[in-house]
Amino acid sequence: MVLKRVIAMMAVLVLAFAVQGMAEDKPATDPYAGTGTMPRSSGGPDDFGYIYQDNAAGEGCEDLYNWVDITGTGTAITLDDNDDGYGGPVSFGFAFPFYGNDYNEFYVASNGTIYFVDDYNGLTNICLPGNNSYGIQRFIALHWDDLIVDGAIYSQTFTACPVGQGQCTVIQYHDVLRYGGGTTGMDFEAVLFEDGTILFQYQSTASGAHDNGESATVGIQDTDTTPPTNALQYSCNVAALSPGLAVAFAPPAAQDANGNPLICSAAAATPTPFAVPGIPTQSRTGITVFLLALAAGALLVLRRNS
Repeated sequence: MVLKRVIAMMAVLVLAFAVQGMAEDKPATDPYAGTGTMPRSSGGPDDFGYIYQDNAAGEGCEDLYNWVDITGTGTAITLDDNDDGYGGPVSFGFAFPFYGNDYNEFYVASNGTIYFVDDYNGLTNICLPGNNSYGIQRFIALHWDDLIVDGAIYSQTFTACPVGQGQCTVIQYHDVLRYGGGTTGMDFEAVLFEDGTILFQYQSTASGAHDNGESATVGIQDTDTTPPTNALQYSCNVAALSPGLAVAFAPPAAQDANGNPLICSAAAATPTPFAVPGIPTQSRTGITVFLLALAAGALLVLRRNS
């Protein structure tokens, strides 16, 4: 009797591992990589009214890229697995509006997605709109691909965002490899604002395998319908990403009278911090303001003495 129970338990375990293996097949190369088309610099609106613009759009978004490094100040999110895992919940610290619903917390997947339910969103990306076989239909795809977090995923909430205006939460993927040959860590981040704006920023996009998003999905989706309807895609399975790229997604409430993201005008009005290695962007911004004030004072003295 005991032997039969042991054999039965072993059979269940073997079956469980077999099913898991069938569910998450991990090919070293992606047959769909490079099959997409290069994105436009601006897109939308989708059915809800979201639009996007990148910093090549020529609509005032040229100054949009402003990398916020939180590896020294943010909190590392604990993942259940750095390869095909997820972590959370993490609090926004404010109500984040996404397709008409407010969310107070979020989850992150190692494979480059951010979402709002306690579940794993897997490695197999889809083009948008699309039916996600993992069952999570509401998500933000910063760089949805088969990734390995060799470093960490950090988050930090700011009451005064270092980029744009108002409160925001920065979610930074640091030192991330592409499965199947990636050896160089990539860094990219999403900045989620209290007005619903979503800013994607890419500092490094080449890992040594399917570089620059060649096998990734970048975009947003929210739907309960089959097939999905509310979605806005920037790119899918095409090498459209590059260092210094910034893409802003804005709902109707975060657009100006011309239908452009409000964050673009805010970015244009913000002095660009000078680059100092090892000093976070938010610290460089304060130093920049200080030096500008110092220069103004020096000019005033010169005028008085002339």
